[in-house]
Amino acid sequence: MASPAFGEERLLVVDMHAHFFNAADLPIAGFGKHVLQHGELGRHRAGRAVIDLLAGLVQRIAADADEELTAIGQGEEWTPETFGTASAEFVESRTSELESRGTAGDPDLVRSYQDLTAALAADAGYDAALVANARTFSLAESGSDAQSFQRQLNAYSFAAVANKVESAAFADPGVVLEHRSSTEMNIFGDWEIPILGEVSRSVGWAYLMGKTRRSHIMKFLESYSGESATPGMAVNHLVDYDYWLDDTPAEGSAPLKQVQVFSRLSEQFADRVDIRTFAGFCPLRHAIETLGGDQILFDQYKPLVASGAIAGFKMYPPMGFRPWNNAALNDEDFDPQGRAPRTALDRWQAAGGTSDLCRALDDSLAQFYQWCADNAVPIMAHAGSGNEAGDGFGQRANPVWWEPVASQYPIRLSLGHLVNNAEPFVEAVRQGPPYRENVWALHGSRRLLDKENQAIRAEVYGDLGYMPELIDNPRLAADFFKALLRVFGDKDSDLSRILYGSDWIMLGRERHYERNLDQMINGMRAARYTPAQQENILFRNARRFLRL
Repeated sequence: MASPAFGEERLLVVDMHAHFFNAADLPIAGFGKHVLQHGELGRHRAGRAVIDLLAGLVQRIAADADEELTAIGQGEEWTPETFGTASAEFVESRTSELESRGTAGDPDLVRSYQDLTAALAADAGYDAALVANARTFSLAESGSDAQSFQRQLNAYSFAAVANKVESAAFADPGVVLEHRSSTEMNIFGDWEIPILGEVSRSVGWAYLMGKTRRSHIMKFLESYSGESATPGMAVNHLVDYDYWLDDTPAEGSAPLKQVQVFSRLSEQFADRVDIRTFAGFCPLRHAIETLGGDQILFDQYKPLVASGAIAGFKMYPPMGFRPWNNAALNDEDFDPQGRAPRTALDRWQAAGGTSDLCRALDDSLAQFYQWCADNAVPIMAHAGSGNEAGDGFGQRANPVWWEPVASQYPIRLSLGHLVNNAEPFVEAVRQGPPYRENVWALHGSRRLLDKENQAIRAEVYGDLGYMPELIDNPRLAADFFKALLRVFGDKDSDLSRILYGSDWIMLGRERHYERNLDQMINGMRAARYTPAQQENILFRNARRFLRL
């Protein structure tokens, strides 16, 4: 795939950080319970209901990899209307079940569903009286007519959110709600209306996660194809964190099945976009399979790398492991301390492991790095602190833990989420050194991407995935790209190690996500990047990283 130079025609951009999986491909119940519940969404009073809906409805309805593989493009797609109807029926069934069990049935979750349906009704534009009724509605205290009306209201409200996600003709989820007066919305008490908007956008994202992988690729192309640029290639990252979360993907979405369906989809879309898939690598899975004498998934992946079905591997340290030197930890350090079951330790001990999980993880990682180095297979690592599966586990994604790996193994590595948040990064660069320790890009990442650093044997890049704060803030975008050039361009004026990435479909939770690519380009131009610098970030660096 050759991309034209600036000014010739539309740029064919390489998106180095995309996800086309759906809810069936994820251990969604475990991820919701042990990650989302303890993150930003879990702090919203309606957040529990969104998480419960994801696990109880969305994963069940989403086509698993096996189903999509046998009928690519032929099955019925989830529509806003079917989503609305299914969601309303699920909410009624779920709250009825919970109410019938009294105090044993989780009254807080019932209230969370009441808050959720009220927020969606408000975002759909219904009057305050209907919204207030939804917030206090109880199946146990209502007659059949009232139940039927509430079910219909919920169906319309859920469908309205889905329509807003599907079509640019509608305002984004949360916009209508956020523009309603505080007096009118005082039924929500001390809630902040933007938080309700976030909940509405999360339901829109849940709708997307129930759709097929094929539809995700089509939506991606539709969303990011503009007048000046369009995706010419996308790297699709799969994840493997089942062993940390006490859960699995849907039965028909085992890891090998996921690779298989995306191999077929890449063939189907070959004339529109070049899709390369990175499979997930989990050192805990590898250690347990090795100990138990089971068939090792990583060994099954190796011929798929040779055939081109797998282009690289994705790692997720915030699940609980360091990229290196886990041996400095104790086995108890892998216990999420009440946030979740002792999944990692329990699995390890059930397989016959004793008190050496920490060293077993390092052994698995060493084998993995050496094989990737010997076979020139690239690695992408989640290098942000978000989505941790235990308190403090996010710190294990800190790029400083990659420095000993990069000094020992001549791998190609991309740090996903090179800059976790633009605002503290810009402010820290403005203040100058000594830099704050919590701005990771100014410490380990900076040393790793330094081409003159003789201690580093690896070839290290970093992507700009998931930066929604830049989308509607052109001034911040310009300041960010100026700071990025100042930090990473002091010894590399062409910025030859920075990669564009969107983090679609995860970015689908955010307002105006479809503007991401255009705003990235606008930010670079506002920061007076040269055509060469822009081309490097948008496609040339990615081709170097992938050896194309």
